[in-house]
Amino acid sequence: MKVIVVSNYFIFHQSGIWDEFATHKDIDLTFLETDRSLSEERKKMGYTTQTRDYVKTSPLLNDEELKELFEGVDFVIFGHCDDDRVRKLCINVPYFIAFCEHLSRRRCWLLDTLAVIKWLFLQKKFYSKGEMYLLAQSSHVYREFKPFGYKGHGYRFGYFPQLQVIEKERDPFSLIWYGRVLALKKVEYVLYALKYLKKADPRYHLDIIGDGEHLPKIKKLTKKLGLEDSVKFQGFMEHDKIMDILPSYSIFMFTSDIREGWGVVMNEGLNAGCICFANSGAGSTKFLVDDECGFVFHNKRTLKKQLDKYLSLNASEIETMRTNARKRISELWNNKTAAFRLYELLLSLYNQKEFDKYQTGPISKIK
Repeated sequence: MKVIVVSNYFIFHQSGIWDEFATHKDIDLTFLETDRSLSEERKKMGYTTQTRDYVKTSPLLNDEELKELFEGVDFVIFGHCDDDRVRKLCINVPYFIAFCEHLSRRRCWLLDTLAVIKWLFLQKKFYSKGEMYLLAQSSHVYREFKPFGYKGHGYRFGYFPQLQVIEKERDPFSLIWYGRVLALKKVEYVLYALKYLKKADPRYHLDIIGDGEHLPKIKKLTKKLGLEDSVKFQGFMEHDKIMDILPSYSIFMFTSDIREGWGVVMNEGLNAGCICFANSGAGSTKFLVDDECGFVFHNKRTLKKQLDKYLSLNASEIETMRTNARKRISELWNNKTAAFRLYELLLSLYNQKEFDKYQTGPISKIK
């Protein structure tokens, strides 16, 4: 089976799954990146473009080379592309598989609807002659695509960073939040959680790692809530360093709202065995988190209810939840599992059979 993955660039968030996928002997894989440029902010965070034998860059290929690349292709797995030459070559592929995050992030129904229609119009204009399927990289995206030819053709997917299990002595009263401090990250929820927990025990404390335009407002709120002595602002930190210290924290807070497409930090927090509190609006939450491995909240009121549940747990129950969190990544949401299940899906479609083997995890059908 000849498979072309189209995306803007090839980075560490994606390399693991495609390395695994490429190991199948009957797969002829090309990852076609359309733009190798990264913003300075992304570079500072440790993002780097990577290379593999199966990776090609469309701006470096002439028209004839691109046409030759697409000859005999069976599947195009399409992420993001600004290269019209590539778009037009996708017209006649037998199977077009979109993989993307949700598009409706403005929280205005009219603007959100227009954004979805615009994307899908371009997609239909260029890519709809073959069968269309969706690899959902967000729990919200299927409902957007469903009315436009994807009904019954959506599968859970996501991002699968390469993670290691690191054991550390854990501070039972520690909270951590890390990322870019932007309005959409809703870092204020972390402060509200800390304030509430300190009523139960004054030893709770918080580390905020990262920088961003919203940081001055968060510092101002910290002072307003009287939490200056319990919050440390660590500033920017290398990603490898964060991964090393993350398992020493008890509680991980993932607070982003619906403007967060996925949120790889959620994978990382679960993998570290932290007790995870996750905002239901973020794209990854409903795929990764349930009451076996964490706590999902919708607003300030439900956050308090979930904190009460956490405070009611005994030591054995907390340890069970930590174990479940790590298993959620090591046994389900990881590169190897996702790559194998994706292979099964494509093989089934190639043989003209529908695929509905899994109920949870990557490549489980959305119903």
